Amino acid sequence: MFWQLASAANRALPAETAHSLAVKAMEFGFVPAATVADRQMQTGCAGLEFSNPLGLAAGFDKNAEAVSGALKLGFGHIEVGTITPLPQPGNPRPRVFRLKSDNAVINRYGFNSQGMEAAARRLERLSGSAQAGIVGVNIGANKASTDKFDDYYKTARRLAPVADYLTINISSPNTEGLRDLQHDDSLRRTIAAATQGCRIQASQYLSL
Repeated sequence: MFWQLASAANRALPAETAHSLAVKAMEFGFVPAATVADRQMQTGCAGLEFSNPLGLAAGFDKNAEAVSGALKLGFGHIEVGTITPLPQPGNPRPRVFRLKSDNAVINRYGFNSQGMEAAARRLERLSGSAQAGIVGVNIGANKASTDKFDDYYKTARRLAPVADYLTINISSPNTEGLRDLQHDDSLRRTIAAATQGCRIQASQYLSL
């Protein structure tokens, strides 16, 4: 009953405020504990073993603040981010909107990020903890960057050691020019930059 009331109260708030409060609640472990996962749900991919195939996608825990709380909910993996090299505010508000008839929200955050150093420090504190779960990191380029390839190299180099896998984000419609990196030589250079960053720091990585 308590969690149903808390959920209803959260839905009465402005969408971005509700999101921020949910992240804070998870950061401090204020979440219902999941039941023990059924072993039949275990699955593997690219050398990683997941307790179950259901994960929390990037876009919710944008700064790696709520990993432990999210895993406590029972997710088989958490993907944090998108994380950029330097802090940036993202798009102006309002940028999160409720679609009440669809029981959904749409966001136009635009890579709001506290930067890779803040995220790395939080993930370093989690390294070696007893909390089971796969943690991926979604990386992106700064909006004002003059060398987006270097941004992917730097974020991969800094965050690969504290990630089970990396996701290269070149598909966000909310960052001007980002999807230009999906084409031809730009795509090859982006993947090469991130891969090189991973190779310098980590012996195991998954680049998507």
